[in-house]
Amino acid sequence: MKIFMLQSLYHPNVMGGAERVVQSLAESLAERGHEVSVASAAPGQGVKTQKLNGVTVHYLGVPQSLWPYEPDRNPKHVKLVWKTLDALNVGMVRGLDRLLDRERPDVVHSHNLPGFSAAAWHSVKARGLPLIHSVHDYGLLCARSSMFKSMKNCAGQCATCRLFSYSTRRSSVLVDAVVTATRFVLERHLRYGFFTDTPLREVIFYGYDRRGQPPARSPEPSSPLRLGYLGRLQPTKGVDWLLRALSDMPFEAWEIWLAGTGDAPYVDELKRRFASPRVHFLGFIPPQELFARVDLLLVPSLWHEPFGRIIIEAYAHGVPVIAADRGGITEIVDHGQTGFLIDPNSPHTLWTAIRSLSEDRQLAARMRLNALEKAKRFSMRKMVDSYVALYQRARGVSSHHR
Repeated sequence: MKIFMLQSLYHPNVMGGAERVVQSLAESLAERGHEVSVASAAPGQGVKTQKLNGVTVHYLGVPQSLWPYEPDRNPKHVKLVWKTLDALNVGMVRGLDRLLDRERPDVVHSHNLPGFSAAAWHSVKARGLPLIHSVHDYGLLCARSSMFKSMKNCAGQCATCRLFSYSTRRSSVLVDAVVTATRFVLERHLRYGFFTDTPLREVIFYGYDRRGQPPARSPEPSSPLRLGYLGRLQPTKGVDWLLRALSDMPFEAWEIWLAGTGDAPYVDELKRRFASPRVHFLGFIPPQELFARVDLLLVPSLWHEPFGRIIIEAYAHGVPVIAADRGGITEIVDHGQTGFLIDPNSPHTLWTAIRSLSEDRQLAARMRLNALEKAKRFSMRKMVDSYVALYQRARGVSSHHR
């Protein structure tokens, strides 16, 4: 099958989890013998094409002065110009049209749209091609892509975001199949009028395969519980909330290892406020190195995470998870089995979960085994199988769908 993907960024231009998911899917499909090509935006001019791990990648150039993904270099007005040009999108659409005419794919699979906008969907359907769209965040609904503002989750779309999403919402009727990684994200888009006429609506979990064996850990019952955090050090991820809650916790049989980076002033402030022999800032390290040294992973996100890919990575390494009951996270953490769900509005829910695992190491051992078993549901094989089956179904409905 010839599969053509659209993704705003692609390796080596990686900003977050969506880019890694798309790359893993594209390369896994290529390994199975499918002919896979990807179109993405990149700084520069013209179209540059190269082969990466069996995938043909077309980089459609954006002038360096308008490239929006380097905030330290580009002022805010550049982002506004980018959003305006992205909505009009004449140059990118012309480049995409030429690629579609040359590639003549069997299906088109779009992902994050910045750099292409919903105009790409019109190009695809003008050629009568089956169109699948994967939703990785709230970028279709929200100019910030997070529906999170002033340290609060948005109760609904504001007037600005309704205007921002109007054209894309109308264009979503063109999509033959929509995919999300959790039911939460799918239902939120349907609630705001997206994909109302889309015949195929699927939830397909992200996939992750661990390399090698998980580390064998036998912590002493008297040793402190080793807590881990892995990800960006930023307020929306709940890092400040987490460290405050741990500092106030009425017992001290714990230590925390934080792996990740963030804005230097914010990280420096965290180090100053929460300086303690029990709090360790590691900076960037490979995930497997953190999983090898901790008893459980903390995911205290304040915003409604669409999925929480780091959770399935932890499972694959046999690490239970204590996570916020936010967004799609609730669909992948089995409370009391693979970890605990906590309420960021109630620090005592975190304390109770940590105390339970600290005082009952057998519970922690059972959760470790449950996590390893749960990880089997999130294999790359299952994700790729599900997408291939969906591509075939989309080809069947496309000719009957406007």
